[in-house]
Amino acid sequence: MLQWSTANRSTNFTLYEGQNLTGLCFKIIAGKPQPTVEVVRLPSNKSATNYILTSHKHQPDQTHSCLQYFHLSKADSGNYGLRARNCLPESSPDLLFSLRVLPGASPSLDIQSFQSGRSTVAGHAKGISVVEGQGVKIMYSISGNPLPTVTWKRGGRILNQSDRIKYNTTQFHITKLSPLDAEDYIVVVTNVLGKTSSTIHLNIQSDDPRPTKTSNTGVKQTGTGQTTVHPTTRQVLPTRLNGTGTTKKFPTDNSSSGLAWWGVFLIILFMVVCAFLLVLLIYRHREKLQTFIREHIREKDTDHIKSSSVHWHVSYHDTRPRYR
Repeated sequence: MLQWSTANRSTNFTLYEGQNLTGLCFKIIAGKPQPTVEVVRLPSNKSATNYILTSHKHQPDQTHSCLQYFHLSKADSGNYGLRARNCLPESSPDLLFSLRVLPGASPSLDIQSFQSGRSTVAGHAKGISVVEGQGVKIMYSISGNPLPTVTWKRGGRILNQSDRIKYNTTQFHITKLSPLDAEDYIVVVTNVLGKTSSTIHLNIQSDDPRPTKTSNTGVKQTGTGQTTVHPTTRQVLPTRLNGTGTTKKFPTDNSSSGLAWWGVFLIILFMVVCAFLLVLLIYRHREKLQTFIREHIREKDTDHIKSSSVHWHVSYHDTRPRYR
């Protein structure tokens, strides 16, 4: 005898091609002899295929089993029955469930165009340059069954929508760009059959029309201030104004800070080694050093006693009354 497990909330399933059916669990009430479970198609009562049954003993007289179907296709749609079999004559199925398999397709993504101001760039590109203060709109199309969801990420984190940032299943729009917005943006398209993604790099250009010059230190000089530029890729990096109105640069390369820390570490290590050698030298020559200190103190004491005696003698003779 078979019974559905309490974990089953439904026996009617709607899935897409390529998906898996899991978690269809039931209990086998022990019989004599011990029954086996057979999955049959209804109404033909023919044995089904392409399924896996996993079982484990839960109680001495009960066995819990779960039915799994992998990589479903449209041919798997239909009504099914679970039947316990032993040497006794076959009986009708104890448990029934239905399976509906819809056409499915993995998600796909096509970047169609970039639009900034009055200019439009068609086709997919790895990056786009936008003038500071303007906005950019990225147009794309997605497909898949079921319809995929779209998520945008920036710097590996999910990008939440706001007054400046909006996106849906057809476009991504960000306004009032600043150097802080220069970053890699990733669009992720997902449905139950998988996911796909694409990365777009956004460069921010200064709106100053005057000519610029780039120094070897990775700083791009303009008429209105400074914009940090990566020394190798020449990519514009974020900058920020401090309280004095000057530009505060973000680090362009982590290697310089790493070298600075190594320098500090080597200086500290050198000082520790010197201190250790000094202590070791004092310890090895401690007897000579103690003897030298004793002699030096003894000489000091002797000189002090002599000077005191002479001073007393002179004072005594100077104060003695004189007679004619």
